[in-house]
Amino acid sequence: MRDRCRGRGAPVKEYPGTPGPRPAGLEQQDLLEDPLRLAVPEAAGSRGRGPTAAPRALAGHPWVMEPEGTAARHWAVAVCRDAGFEPDVRFETTDLLLHLRLVEQGHAAAFLPDLLRSAQPAAVPLRPLPRGRNTRRVFTAGRARDGTAR
Repeated sequence: MRDRCRGRGAPVKEYPGTPGPRPAGLEQQDLLEDPLRLAVPEAAGSRGRGPTAAPRALAGHPWVMEPEGTAARHWAVAVCRDAGFEPDVRFETTDLLLHLRLVEQGHAAAFLPDLLRSAQPAAVPLRPLPRGRNTRRVFTAGRARDGTAR
């Protein structure tokens, strides 16, 4: 797979319900499906700690999310709104390790991808989200070799 992806650029992440543009002349190469999880700070007690996590249980807790305008932020806010609340976003950063640290220190709740767990084990539970919009797609995109989109 590495040879097929060479020259395709950095991986692109697409969150559920937030498809990106599909420009003509680009081909995409799927890399993986990456489950998204709810990181529950210890300060939240037993809220959001079932077999699958309910974001609604953390409605009154501060959140850390990616900056406004990103696909990740759009997805996360939509999940919270679908659960019936507007998240209290007190921290914004694209640094997912900082998201994890803020949760571990009890400052915020967060949605985190499984790929983060392979880079840095979490000191807090990462709970699976209910079925549906809970997996992001990671892929590369680049010009098609023959100039046509695939």
